[in-house]
Amino acid sequence: MAYVVAATWTAAAGKEELVAGALVNLGAASRREEGCIMYITHRSLERPREFFIYEQYTSEAAFDVHANSAHFQEYGRELAIPHLEGRGRAFYELLD
Repeated sequence: MAYVVAATWTAAAGKEELVAGALVNLGAASRREEGCIMYITHRSLERPREFFIYEQYTSEAAFDVHANSAHFQEYGRELAIPHLEGRGRAFYELLD
């Protein structure tokens, strides 16, 4: 079964476009990962500083590869995350 990650990121005021751009680049690179099944980034229509990321991987190990990838380090940890006001993650397994 797939390993699923649901993440929410809230950009600091005035940093929402920087975070959005980082997520576009992060999503494109992540979808090319061997163990990535799906990586979809969303932006709230009602709260434009809020982002939702839905990810599916072939396994938890594949997610670990993603979390340690050069593109996650660059676009996530170095570019976007320092400009977040809040961040949350939940992990799931696909049932069917």
